[in-house]
Amino acid sequence: MNAEVVVHLLGGQRVLVGSEARTLSAARERALLARLALTNGAVVATADLVDELWPDDPPASARNTLQTYVSHIRRVVAPATVEFVGHGYRLVGATTDLAELDHQLNELAHLPDVLRRDSLRSLLVGWPDDPLADAGEGAFVVAARRHWHERRRTTEDELIELRLGAGEQDHLVAELATRCAHDPHRERSAMQLALALYRCGRGAEALDALQRLRLSLREDLGLQPGPEVQLLEHRLLTHDPTLSLAAASPDPRLPMPSALALSGAADRDLVGRRAELARLRRALDDVCDGAASPAIWVDGDAGIGKSRLARELAVEAYARAATVLWGRCTPEDVGGFVSIVEAIDPLARHRPDAVVDPNVLAALLPALRSGRPDALALLRAEANQPALVVNALCATLSQAAAGGPVVLVIDDLQWADGGSLNVLDRLIDRQVRGLLIVVTVRTPEPTRNPAIPRLRARLERSGAAEVMELRGLRAAEVRALMDGALGDASADAAVHDMVQLTGGNPFYVTSVLAELGRGAARSDAVQLPNSVRSLLAERLDRLDPSARAVLAAAALCGPIIDVATCASAADRPVVATVAALEQALALHLIIESSAPGSFAFPHGLVRAAALERVSEAHRQMVEERLLRRQSQRGGSGEVGRRVVGRRLMMVSDDSSLSRIDRSLMSSRMLIDRIASTDTEGPVPRAPGAVEVSRATAGRSMLRLARTLAHRGQRVHAVVRAGECVALAQRLGDAVLLAESALELADLARRVAGPPGHAPAEVDAAVAAALTTVHDADDATMQRLLVHAAVGAASVDHARARSLARTAEMLARRQGDELWVAEALLALRLTHFGAGEGHERLHLASTAVRFAPADSDAAARALSAMVFDLVDVDRIADARALAEENGLIGSEGDHLVTATLGLLRGDLDLAVAATDRAARSEGAVDAMSPDDPIATLLLSVSLHSNSLADSVSSLEAAARRWPNSLLWRASYALALRAAGDAEACGQEVQSIASDDVEPLDRLPTAPAGR
Repeated sequence: MNAEVVVHLLGGQRVLVGSEARTLSAARERALLARLALTNGAVVATADLVDELWPDDPPASARNTLQTYVSHIRRVVAPATVEFVGHGYRLVGATTDLAELDHQLNELAHLPDVLRRDSLRSLLVGWPDDPLADAGEGAFVVAARRHWHERRRTTEDELIELRLGAGEQDHLVAELATRCAHDPHRERSAMQLALALYRCGRGAEALDALQRLRLSLREDLGLQPGPEVQLLEHRLLTHDPTLSLAAASPDPRLPMPSALALSGAADRDLVGRRAELARLRRALDDVCDGAASPAIWVDGDAGIGKSRLARELAVEAYARAATVLWGRCTPEDVGGFVSIVEAIDPLARHRPDAVVDPNVLAALLPALRSGRPDALALLRAEANQPALVVNALCATLSQAAAGGPVVLVIDDLQWADGGSLNVLDRLIDRQVRGLLIVVTVRTPEPTRNPAIPRLRARLERSGAAEVMELRGLRAAEVRALMDGALGDASADAAVHDMVQLTGGNPFYVTSVLAELGRGAARSDAVQLPNSVRSLLAERLDRLDPSARAVLAAAALCGPIIDVATCASAADRPVVATVAALEQALALHLIIESSAPGSFAFPHGLVRAAALERVSEAHRQMVEERLLRRQSQRGGSGEVGRRVVGRRLMMVSDDSSLSRIDRSLMSSRMLIDRIASTDTEGPVPRAPGAVEVSRATAGRSMLRLARTLAHRGQRVHAVVRAGECVALAQRLGDAVLLAESALELADLARRVAGPPGHAPAEVDAAVAAALTTVHDADDATMQRLLVHAAVGAASVDHARARSLARTAEMLARRQGDELWVAEALLALRLTHFGAGEGHERLHLASTAVRFAPADSDAAARALSAMVFDLVDVDRIADARALAEENGLIGSEGDHLVTATLGLLRGDLDLAVAATDRAARSEGAVDAMSPDDPIATLLLSVSLHSNSLADSVSSLEAAARRWPNSLLWRASYALALRAAGDAEACGQEVQSIASDDVEPLDRLPTAPAGR
């Protein structure tokens, strides 16, 4: 999975790729990255980038140098980070700290004043005075720097207003005086200083502050103060009583705990948990009324929302003037009352009178260490008399609750130290009036302290604590999360699939949605998010090696785990298998199924995490055991499909063809023909497949097609773009139809060679878009016209030339050099008659001059020039041009065309394109199991009922790779199709006797072969 890329611009520029920090050494490279990052994914024209990097006098080689900078950024950050689009570049798949800061500021506007004040204070700590300091001096960056500098000052002004409203004028006078001296013309700062002075009883100085502002404006700028300043001056002179309203007593509450300062903004809307939140609110009502309340013990799986629920209660309690204390246990806690000290220390800092026996607690509470702690108290606290510390901490919390409601939250209690547990045990048993204790515990979670489960059981029995067991969200609540992320109503099937994939765990749901939002894939192919992987890894690592091996075998068995089948797959006795599965059951990695003697994975992500750890060799070994067992029981079924299907698609990563062929769609057809003799239907959709809603499906599918194309998976991209065209036509969405038709055409069309068999889907999609879109902009129209011209080039030269000339005119008017080149290449296709080679060469060479140097159009224009030079007998020039530009064969394009033919049943096209691919110079051994061309040849043979014609080729492959079940079985099928039953039987016996890849039943050839 691609790591998340975050560009930090607030201070010195740096890029985080996952958890790794990377930097660019060249100043102009940093300026280029900053310029692209500031546009939030929008395309920046090449000319604008040149002006940004060389504002005064750009060199003649500026564009080439810019491309060099882009290449270096791709190498340092990530290959797909900077994308060339049309006439410029954009940043893809990256976020910035400025975007996150903007989001936080917007979210804070929804909070109450008290919460916003503390949140703004925390936010400004990490906000440097000079943002974008390392981003160059281009006009756009300078403007952005001014914007963020002013926004910081505005945020500071807002915080000062909130602090004035909270009665902090005594602490603000010196700060405001400094601000006014630094910027004597800023009216808002002068007004705030005057108001603070007035509320401190310094009315004359308040008037002087406004008078200094008036003089500064008049003498420096020739201006008078605004009406707001004059109104404030009048109110000061008349002692307006409303000016003193904000001088009420300071907020008696402690500052909001740091764990809550920004969480309210980030998680404003809590989805679900209505019953649990209602119970917490009733408990809060009790303590706010001065009554006692049982403690609330919240447990559940990691990510289920325990801390989120506790934060929701804490924020509400803070808004109701309760004292909120928050402590969190960590795996590193080894003693010393860590979580309780974290919670109580702010109380000791801001209300030292609430601390009982400070001499005893001075050794623990940092707030009390400013004085000299008593040596005897220090010894008692650390070792000799921990009971004194427990008593003092309990008494301190009880005394604080006597002065007003207190909510104490201890998060992640499963890692609590013994001292913190003793304090909680004592407090919960006492049920102190005005004190609400909430603890969150991750379960199932092995704990080093066996007292925790015993404490829960005892407190629940006694009624001193009420246990809330959080489970996965219901389908309606998962739908709410999906709708918020996808921006539209989600289909019922999509919601159901998401629940199956995640078990309704909110953290898992949002992680998968975030992965989809980054364009990773639809969730039937979504990769395991890093955050989920690390969380599940903690649990998987607690299994012993034997149990991990059994769980891997269980994951390969399928979502439902039959014990006997799992034991066979793991090659272990049933008793040992059950013991291993019970280990996984204790960690909630599996659950008991409703079927007797079987288990199941709680959701799809757990199974995916287990499968990720299975090596290919181990996977093959386990699947062969499963295949043998299923064959003995009367069928090969889904496991057989998976085995052969994956082997068909296993090609080496370093092959230039593997990116195109890795997930060849036609392999599904092969799987049914080769791996199974039963009558089961097509391979079912992967468990947990998520589809977007009808209204957003087109956009999401189009983004997916583009993402797949960027990754080199052009076959998948073509299929997805075609689906998007069909959906747009059903929806009647003209804009989506145009965009998806263009995407399909861009992916499937090649215009360098002579016009040939154009895919019908492309022509139909472009034609539909042209007739539907009436008010498209010139950029869209010129692209549609180019593709329409390409489609018409082989059937109607006059119409194709008219379309291409119109597209060229629009592109020139737009100044779009890329599509001028594309239009010229389309026009060239209309000149493949006798004696037209020189005209084609002229058009191709003109296209080369217009096409941007690193664009696909430039490569195709160069290929066209080579083709045309050969056609006009300039062989030496053609060879020189090809060698100079490193042109290679186009077998990959033939593979795409062949796949399109197989998908729509056009076997003539598939056979012709596959033959061209097999004959191209770039092709590797056409019968190698590692060559995708071989897969295509076999696919074509099966589907064109011509397997018998491939006997000699398949025999050579079977003899060359005797360990390959694919080629041995295919050769046997070919013999049977050719009517040589005796030779087929001998080959079957040979396969069985070799025992290379166990095969209990050779699949029969399809009927009629």
